[in-house]
Amino acid sequence: MNRIEIDRNFRGNVYITQGETVLCEYCNGFADLANEIQNSFETRFACASMGKTFVAVGILQLIERGKLSFSDTLGDILDIMAMVYGLSIILMEKTMYICKGVMMV
Repeated sequence: MNRIEIDRNFRGNVYITQGETVLCEYCNGFADLANEIQNSFETRFACASMGKTFVAVGILQLIERGKLSFSDTLGDILDIMAMVYGLSIILMEKTMYICKGVMMV
């Protein structure tokens, strides 16, 4: 990991396991650069849009297993909260087009 740190100025945490065995555990850089607070394994990172891909994969896996369909709505899953926020009209198909934090309905 030292080469990555030096060559690319790596800031973040790396935790790689295989089964129960920890293969690599590395932490470097600042969690808060302005206040020079070091990263630790307890540091929480804002993932921004990275989660959208994982949500899409999860939805597609549920569709593949027959637990959801593209024609289901968010309201079918979220019950009363869906009615309050108008989610009952959003099809699962449309969740595949999430961008910039706003669904393109």
